[in-house]
Amino acid sequence: MVENKFIFDQLLERKAEIESSFRAELEWLRLDDKKASRIQYKKNFEGYDRENWPEIIEWMVKHMAMLEGAFKQPLIAINRELRQATFSTESEE
Repeated sequence: MVENKFIFDQLLERKAEIESSFRAELEWLRLDDKKASRIQYKKNFEGYDRENWPEIIEWMVKHMAMLEGAFKQPLIAINRELRQATFSTESEE
């Protein structure tokens, strides 16, 4: 869990770079009480209407590719940092 928060925090430090690359603001949710955190970008659709599905799919594919592009280099750098980091475990008995 400590590693997950380390990665989130490192990404958060690069927030301006990531959002600039993505070309939009993202929603950054650290979720301290959970193992995972979340970085999201969303748009409301009427998903139950099948006529909207082509538009939804097109939007999702476009923005998933943009997210991948925006996070690729920061994650490569953070992966190197993570391999060098040491994390202490809670009180070992």
